[in-house]
Amino acid sequence: MSAASIKRFAAVALAAAGVAGLAGSTASAAPFLTARLLGSTSAGGPFTSSVSASAGSTVFYQVQITLAPQGTSNAQTGTSIVNWVPSNGSTSPTAGLQSLLFSLTQSSGDGLQTNFSTGAAGTSTGGGTWGAGVGSTTGTPTARGNGNNNLINVRLFRESGNFDGVAGTPVATGEATGSESLETLTIATGSFTVASGSGSGTVNLDLTGFTAGQIIAAIRWRDAGNTSSINLNHTTNAQNASVTAGDPIIAFQPLQLVPEPATLGLLGVAGLGLLARRRRA
Repeated sequence: MSAASIKRFAAVALAAAGVAGLAGSTASAAPFLTARLLGSTSAGGPFTSSVSASAGSTVFYQVQITLAPQGTSNAQTGTSIVNWVPSNGSTSPTAGLQSLLFSLTQSSGDGLQTNFSTGAAGTSTGGGTWGAGVGSTTGTPTARGNGNNNLINVRLFRESGNFDGVAGTPVATGEATGSESLETLTIATGSFTVASGSGSGTVNLDLTGFTAGQIIAAIRWRDAGNTSSINLNHTTNAQNASVTAGDPIIAFQPLQLVPEPATLGLLGVAGLGLLARRRRA
């Protein structure tokens, strides 16, 4: 996979977000991090949030993340993102995301049933690697209860003190802002099979299998004068409470599986045949 497909720079359109610039942005309530599961039936993509699939299909996936703009506040944390500076690996000053933990799961009641047989592969971005840090795991295929597996306990740590997610030229201590812009990063890739069934299904990006109090994400930004770092070590407890309150600190977005067009056509023909038999009866 090319470096361009692994790391897609996405400069955030601040005007569209209702802010004039990073230095003068006004606070807005939103998640601090969005993590999304995207899929494709081709290893080369394109990767989208909805994939047409049927039993026997192989679906390739990417886990992508995007940090929220400077000035974003979240009532559940009691704080705001004060000052993004460009991610500079492990060299201070640096900011961004250092780790993310997640599972990939599905309800056993979904029409289309997926099966995970291998773990997620971390990618390299911004002078570091997701999954290279101490404590990283690719996840464990774990029985769903219907003969298929979820992927539980993926732990992606970058090298110690190494952050990514904010592009731009590193700034000097005491410099409040530079040319920073937020990135959309692909931090993990993998594949699963559609094992059985018909209709639709949802593959969730969630926290199944993680214990209470577990740190699931480490985010860092800088103070207004860029003289010290502000660290948010986000836990399962805080995430669950924020979801209950309707103000999630991390927005986890699932992958939707929908029937392939040919499958829909067969279902339509079957439905017409059933209707005709009922009319004759």
